[in-house]
Amino acid sequence: MKILFPLVFVLLLMSCIKNEEKTSLVGSWQVEHLTSDNDFKSYQAIITRSAEFDSMYVISNFHDFGIDYENQVYFSINDKGELILANYFVQGGFIVNGKGIVADDFSQIDWNYTIGNVSVEARYN
Repeated sequence: MKILFPLVFVLLLMSCIKNEEKTSLVGSWQVEHLTSDNDFKSYQAIITRSAEFDSMYVISNFHDFGIDYENQVYFSINDKGELILANYFVQGGFIVNGKGIVADDFSQIDWNYTIGNVSVEARYN
């Protein structure tokens, strides 16, 4: 009986904790990326809806370049559920090109893109 009460209390407490499952791409993401130069980075990125284009999303702090307007990257989602980066100039005049796949439950995005002459594999969680 002494063990049963704490167990019930813990289960009750766990049921009250809010589950923070993602229901869309919009929000803050933890990013880990590895470049073809073996450079590993971990940072935060923010995805929002584009104010100018209904079908587009915006990533702030893409490639850990910062959150300023000049470094935002736009992407869309095609009919296969693939995320397509728009060709876009970012810090240093680099052109970003690539695509990604979003998990059905919005828990993860896997990107493959090039920036300048460097290939990047990035995972957003």
